[in-house]
Amino acid sequence: MYKLSVPIMFHTITDENKEAIVENLKECKVDRVFLAGLEYIFNPYGVYYSEEMKSKIAYLKENGFEVGVWVNSFGHGNVLSHESGEPIDLSMYTK
Repeated sequence: MYKLSVPIMFHTITDENKEAIVENLKECKVDRVFLAGLEYIFNPYGVYYSEEMKSKIAYLKENGFEVGVWVNSFGHGNVLSHESGEPIDLSMYTK
């Protein structure tokens, strides 16, 4: 048996559109949803598991989807901050 899995950018799911997203996913017979978007998932101290993320995962599960988190591994595709010489902006983690 095959399962249809779909990645969705974490920040694109809002209270205003989450019902429409679920409706579209069900219409397409999606079984599994991966929340994607590194800047919303990781922080310099580990995994950023916010109340917002818990809420979105719970909502998707309540609507019958398996839920995973889609992340790059080992920094693939991104310049490492210590290699670029750029300062790390931690402002998004201090909300």
